[in-house]
Parts: sequence; structure tokens; C-alpha cells
Amino acid sequence: MLGLFNDFASTATKAALSGLGKRQELISNNIANADTPMYQAMNIEFEHALNTATRSMDGHSPLQVAGSNARHISPLTAEMAPKVTRRADSSMRLDGNNVDVDLEMTRLAETNLLYQTMTQIETKKLSLIRALTGR
Repeated sequence: MLGLFNDFASTATKAALSGLGKRQELISNNIANADTPMYQAMNIEFEHALNTATRSMDGHSPLQVAGSNARHISPLTAEMAPKVTRRADSSMRLDGNNVDVDLEMTRLAETNLLYQTMTQIETKKLSLIRALTGR
């Protein structure tokens, strides 16, 4: 059963923060390997999985019921899980490395900004709940 601290918005925020954290790790790894011959930059895609889960909650594609209780929601399927892939959108150097440090730094700044925004949203939500419950 979803409650004040375990609602869909909080679950989606936690999933987004997890995906953004993993993306930050991959970007940092890409930057660290910028001079490694034959290294291929990696990327993680979790937005599609998050959008799919969000659409299912607003009625576009209903979630399937799991178990004996109609309030039980089935877990994410494997195709909705974040996918780590090799980046193919940047050109390869003569040594076989395709890391573009400027692009990676831009993506890192964007990821950090999104992470900060998501944590601020969750913090404000918890502050509102505390104010409403008198704690």
C-alpha cells in the first residue's frame, strides 16, 4: 500500500536519482579513460524506463496486478531496467578511443544539475509532509 513516504512520486524520484548516480559513475569512468587506447565511452539510458512507469500510473498503459491483492503492483520488467551501452555518437580517434572530454564534462554538469533538482524536489515534499503532520 502506498503511503506518505512510499508514494509513486517518491518511488519515481528514487529511481531517477539511482539512474543519475549510475550515469555520473559512467561519465566519470569515461573521463578517467580518455587517454586509454581502444576505450569506448559508455552511457546509461533509464529515462525510457522511467517514462514507461510514469505513463502506466496515469492510465496510458495499466500496470498488471501481481499476487492476491489488487493493490499489489508488479515489479519492473527486464526491458524497463536501465541499459548500459557503448556510445556511438562521437567520432573515434586513431587509437580507437571515442571519449570526447568536453562532451563528457557537459553531460556531467547536466547530470549533476538534474540530480540536485531531484533531491530538492524530494526535500521540499518531505518538508511539506512534516508541516502537514505537525512534526
